[in-house]
Amino acid sequence: MRETILIRGGFYCGRRFSCDGMQVVWFIEENQLKVFGRGGELNEVRAAVEERLVLAPAA
Repeated sequence: MRETILIRGGFYCGRRFSCDGMQVVWFIEENQLKVFGRGGELNEVRAAVEERLVLAPAA
């Protein structure tokens, strides 16, 4: 697996992970993971961190 740090306009914007022609790109500003196939086609877009609602216990 190969990891690449992504810089745009001099600022950190995410990371790319690639293995066997497949790629996953994490875009920090958009909070998204984008999964690309071997041909470079976009296969899936997901939230990088899903927000979870935490409820306080009833008193």
